[in-house]
Parts: sequence; C-alpha cells; structure tokens
Amino acid sequence: MELGGNIELVGFEHLDVNELILVKKLVGTYTKDFSDANEAFEGITVTLAQREPYIVSAEVQAGDKTLSCTHESVNLYFALDGCLKELVEQ
Repeated sequence: MELGGNIELVGFEHLDVNELILVKKLVGTYTKDFSDANEAFEGITVTLAQREPYIVSAEVQAGDKTLSCTHESVNLYFALDGCLKELVEQ
C-alpha cells in the first residue's frame, strides 16, 4: 500500500480501519521529519513482519544511503514508534 508516493506500507492489510489510520499518521509524521531533515530523502518502506509479538522493520532511502532497523514489541504502536525513532537517531 502506497501513501503519498514516497511511503510504502507492507503487511498492514490485516489491520482494522482504526489501527491503520494511526499507523498512517505515525509513519506520515516521521516521514515528514525525514524529508525536512534530508534533502536527498527518496522514500520509506515500513513492513509489519509478524504479529504478536509485533515485529516492524523500516528502510529509508536517502540518496546513496540506506538506513534500516527492526523493532519488536507486544504493542504495534510501540514497535512502530521504536523502529522509526531508531531511524531518526541514525
């Protein structure tokens, strides 16, 4: 599922509408931060690899650099937020 051309969500189809809205808002906020901080930002792919515990991985492409991370939690939003925060710190 693509959002805005530079965001790709993989494996989130199984979520209900309310969960998906929160995921989109969280990823959208971090994506705006990435694009504001780095002019070479090209896109982000966020993957929900497993449910319960939730394993979320993300990859940011910025010019010739690729940043990636994986985070695990029993809570989807904690896993997603932890992974995206790790990318910001990189």
